[in-house]
Amino acid sequence: MLTLPRNYANIIGRLVMLFLLLLIIIMIATFGLKDPYNENILFTIEPIHFIFKAAYLLYLFTALISFLMIKVLSTLLSINKILIDTNDDSITFFKPFSKKTIKANEINEYYQTTHRNNLKTWQGLIMKTNDNIEIQVAGQNIKSLIILKDYLDNKKILSSGNKKMKFPFN
Repeated sequence: MLTLPRNYANIIGRLVMLFLLLLIIIMIATFGLKDPYNENILFTIEPIHFIFKAAYLLYLFTALISFLMIKVLSTLLSINKILIDTNDDSITFFKPFSKKTIKANEINEYYQTTHRNNLKTWQGLIMKTNDNIEIQVAGQNIKSLIILKDYLDNKKILSSGNKKMKFPFN
């Protein structure tokens, strides 16, 4: 029985980031949108008579921060723990609210992935089952993907090179 643990440091960092982004949105909604000067006209586009107000910038910032929050939240809801049963040759993938178990012989091939952000490069794996279902595992959530890769190589599962990870990952 092999357990690939969660990457707690990265998960906690993303939870803190999610909290800070929520605070920024609350501050924009509480202070920025109630400011009487945010209705000031910054410029107008005359042929179509469009008036651009300062409040529109706050709406844009709120939309961008909300998008970032959704992206971070979706990464937190992806696979964050893997249990490999070597006796049964099954792999169990754990998400925060669900789990999925597949047999090792159901995996047809796997791809290696690379995800880069400003601070670090993360490795990942995409496993393709016989039913053409792709299961993505990201190094941001799992500490040691080398164990999973070695297990797949020992089972003689075909490594098909590199592939781009889906946004952000599932």
